[in-house]
Amino acid sequence: MTDRLRIFICTTDALSDRVDLLAPDEQQRARAITSSRRRRQFCAGRALLRLALSQDGTRAPAAWRIHLLGDRPQLDGPDAPQFSLSHSGDHVGCAISQTLRCGFDLQAHAPRSRHGLANAFFADDDTRWLAEQSDFSTAFHQLWVLKESWAKVTGAPLLTALAQTRWQARHPANIAATPWDAGTTALTDTLTTGWTTEGTVATVELNEWHDGSFVPRQSHWTRWDLRIERDPARCDT
Repeated sequence: MTDRLRIFICTTDALSDRVDLLAPDEQQRARAITSSRRRRQFCAGRALLRLALSQDGTRAPAAWRIHLLGDRPQLDGPDAPQFSLSHSGDHVGCAISQTLRCGFDLQAHAPRSRHGLANAFFADDDTRWLAEQSDFSTAFHQLWVLKESWAKVTGAPLLTALAQTRWQARHPANIAATPWDAGTTALTDTLTTGWTTEGTVATVELNEWHDGSFVPRQSHWTRWDLRIERDPARCDT
């Protein structure tokens, strides 16, 4: 099955005060969050999601019914769209598919020991591939968002996804070669995003919230293939 994947992003400041878009239970949950930073991220993320779901104008943003299945928010109804949320740094984002289960991740490039993280958590093939790349930071964040988005869509523990998923850049001819589809792009020099879907995505649309509306944004996605590894990895620093 193929589908369109719609991705929406915004800065936290742009929507963190739009609690009017949230359902009563979300407003109550927001009030219970003690960290002001986390509360703003939560409000901005849920507001962004609701605005994105209502982009076609057929339903008010606050009318969407969202419940938690475990720790994962889902829309009510068997035919409801699939979605995934993420936040990092000063940005929040979501991916929406009408039919495909999807995972989405944003990663701000915070200062940290990326070699150390790769050494501790990534598969052996990943660390060898990273060592061959001219820009270790860019390559590292590409793999990280792929692994985390796969963990979100499958419900697998993040540590399992980091150690046991192996991603390879896809040749265009292999667009439907595997049951999993995935893509990454750099939104800025310090912000990388990625998605994974259970099924093939035909088109990817990127939209940014700006001055009260969504603005289409040009993007180039590197597409990836997945295979599962079983052995933990180490990376020389």
